[in-house]
Amino acid sequence: MASTEKRPISDLERAVAARLRSEIALQQVRKAKLAETVGVHRTHLSRVIHGHTHIDINLLGELCEALGLDVVEVLASAAREVRAAVHERVDRALAADDIRGELDEIERPGVDGNERAAG
Repeated sequence: MASTEKRPISDLERAVAARLRSEIALQQVRKAKLAETVGVHRTHLSRVIHGHTHIDINLLGELCEALGLDVVEVLASAAREVRAAVHERVDRALAADDIRGELDEIERPGVDGNERAAG
């Protein structure tokens, strides 16, 4: 049975949407004309390219074809962008954890509770 819960828009879908938006602006394509070309309502297209709704793989293929993009390259570049963002978040979290550890040492010097000798 299908779940009735709405799943959130993924980071990958948002990255793909941003790439499509960028290409539409770069090519100065009218969204109404693009929507007509791929056979969707312009409000649906707008919701897709602004990352407000899930993008169907068939629609992605049609949009890429209409914009002269390689769907594999669009997905690969979006995946690289998401991967880089994840790595950045992990690096920040690790750095923050290192800082917390250092602050803990400053607040609680020495393992046995004894103050370190001032150097």
